[in-house]
Amino acid sequence: MSNNSPTKKEPFRFPVLLGLILVFLIGGATEYVWHKTHDAGPDSASIKQFLFRYFKTWSSKDMAGYAACFDPSAMIYFIKDGAVVLRQNKPDFIEGQGNVLQGSATSVEEHAEKVKIVAQGDVAYVRALWAMTKGSKVTRGYDHYVLLHTPQGWQILSLSFYEIP
Repeated sequence: MSNNSPTKKEPFRFPVLLGLILVFLIGGATEYVWHKTHDAGPDSASIKQFLFRYFKTWSSKDMAGYAACFDPSAMIYFIKDGAVVLRQNKPDFIEGQGNVLQGSATSVEEHAEKVKIVAQGDVAYVRALWAMTKGSKVTRGYDHYVLLHTPQGWQILSLSFYEIP
């Protein structure tokens, strides 16, 4: 994902996210690792479908579909050099992503290359290695999601993302 709105750096605070991750690690969660050709576990199928929709809606500039991937209370964090450089709520993030995509002179496409899923009940932690292609340039990074299974399907409660060299 791209970000072009610099803000002041602030320390990365994530007690709720850390708590959820610890619950998964300690509480007997089911873990799935998904590679392009690997399919495992009943929970992973619906989460993989969700991730496919998430990346497809972003790449096709379907901002309404993309927004539907997020819980109304979702918070999004862009991390750079070990610090949160941008923290946004859902409406601000969706608007910013729409502006970035609409302002791009070349097509932009993003997809997951490798995904790790840790699921327990209606909550899941997902780490996705993504690749974003913009013209001939390819950028990679990681998304870290906390997902909640709602009546509307899986939705993002929290997203932290960063680019890798």
